[in-house]
Amino acid sequence: MLALFPMGGGHFWVVADHPLRISAQPEKPTLEELQATYDQRSHIPARLQQLTWSSVFQANSRMVSTLRVNRIFLAGDAAHIHSPAGGQGMNTGIQDAMNLGWKLALVLQGKAPENLLDTYGDDRLPVMRSILSTTEGLTNALGGPSILRSFFMHLAPWIANAEFVQDTATSRISQIALNYRSSPLSDDHFGDGSLVAGDRVPDLAVRASAGLQSEIKRAFDLLSSDRFTLLLANFTDPAAKSKFSESLTPWSELIETSSISAPDGDDKKPFTEAFGETPSVTLVRPDAYVGFRGTQSSADALSKYCKQWLSCSPEAGRVTGRKAVIKMKLSS
Repeated sequence: MLALFPMGGGHFWVVADHPLRISAQPEKPTLEELQATYDQRSHIPARLQQLTWSSVFQANSRMVSTLRVNRIFLAGDAAHIHSPAGGQGMNTGIQDAMNLGWKLALVLQGKAPENLLDTYGDDRLPVMRSILSTTEGLTNALGGPSILRSFFMHLAPWIANAEFVQDTATSRISQIALNYRSSPLSDDHFGDGSLVAGDRVPDLAVRASAGLQSEIKRAFDLLSSDRFTLLLANFTDPAAKSKFSESLTPWSELIETSSISAPDGDDKKPFTEAFGETPSVTLVRPDAYVGFRGTQSSADALSKYCKQWLSCSPEAGRVTGRKAVIKMKLSS
């Protein structure tokens, strides 16, 4: 295997396995060894020069069995390490931080119970196992027996050029396609459309309504990184909207509600594929993943979901026009 990555200014990052050495040695590869490796494997004549840095490394592949021990949390390279094949290390670490960050913030602010933090491991450990499996497979294909490697290298360009493979590979490598459907935080009540609790909300065009006014926005423009967002799709009955607003009153500071519908033209189909054509409710987590999906009749189920994972606002019991104020204790 030989790979060259342009770094700008005529510099390249060269990665290769090293069969020219009989046994593994700690010495850094020399310019002569790199040139010999290049000449052996590349059909493009080139002369390597000005070696600025080199190193021998072994691709380790391992991960922790738990991400939380009391007040200690692990993320990124502290939690998982694997082959660089597929370029998944940075994306995985960023996703770890995004998943843990909003949960820590809500718990520290007294806006969520502490057991919310346990879902960090529930969400991320399956993803880490999948990443390790994928990178190990790529590494074995590239550095395995010559017959397997030759088969992979000859077929890969043809397969990878297929449109379906391009779209699938892009979403998988960028980790947009990963989901948390098996997480305790994912509660699905069969809302219309293809979206399922645990999926990432697609950033598609929507018609956002406020009163009698509406405008075309991107779905992500409606989301917030410090609170949940309730998307009421295709609602035409004001009474149905009001029922959800009333049921979520105890968590009004933690949930922002937006009414959305399908835009016109070419953007209509992606919307209806995701959200359907009948009324549906989608509660989106601060990291843009769906926590709850339901129908127009799911107000009670959504209220139950919020009782489990969110703490009531101390202002929730304040009644307008009356002097009585009900104080509610926040979970620590």
